[in-house]
Amino acid sequence: MSRFCTVPNIFGLRKWWTKRFNLECKAHDYLYETKSVPRIKADYIYAKTMWNRGYRLLSLPTFLILYSFGWIEWYNVLGDK
Repeated sequence: MSRFCTVPNIFGLRKWWTKRFNLECKAHDYLYETKSVPRIKADYIYAKTMWNRGYRLLSLPTFLILYSFGWIEWYNVLGDK
């Protein structure tokens, strides 16, 4: 399931995102894989880390997107395991 920063590769967004948030993405994916915390908490931790690092304008939309579409990965809807 590990995808580490599945961000669209338009306008160099994936490269930019990965450069800044790769460790956070890995930690978020790990929490999704292990299900050691509820999904909303995993998404919150990721967004809160972004907030603490100074990316405040990105943290809320990121949380909303992750929580809106994260169930696809959480429940393995696509069956890619």
